[in-house]
Amino acid sequence: MTKSAIEKITGAPKDKTESSWIYEDGTILNFRDNKLSGGTLNSLKDAIAASISREKPSASDTKNKQLGFAQSFGQKTTKHLAKMSSIYHGEQIGGNMYYTWHTGDDNIGMLVRIDSPNRMTAVYQYDADTENHLGKRLFSGRTLFAE
Repeated sequence: MTKSAIEKITGAPKDKTESSWIYEDGTILNFRDNKLSGGTLNSLKDAIAASISREKPSASDTKNKQLGFAQSFGQKTTKHLAKMSSIYHGEQIGGNMYYTWHTGDDNIGMLVRIDSPNRMTAVYQYDADTENHLGKRLFSGRTLFAE
């Protein structure tokens, strides 16, 4: 990592020379050719972890993650969904089988999977504001029955 990248994460050091930075908490970072080469790195590791946790995922990251979750849900076999009924809640309505999955990710929310009698599967974003509670379709494909 470069000095500028580290300073963005950790802030300005208490004391610095060309080859060393010293922070209030006693952390010492050593540099060679403007790049980190050593020091007491545990504090730096903690600062980097804290910086990452503060960063919000971008809209494209969230969309790609949502599409990945939908594809994974849509490609699970009906046997797997039945076996994991505490996670994937299923109910037959008319000729279709509906499954819901609370993903555990606040950015993605709940997904709804519909398996039709013609062996097609579609996965939608749950939308409480629509009459049928189906938002945007995120995945469609053939229904898989066995592994």
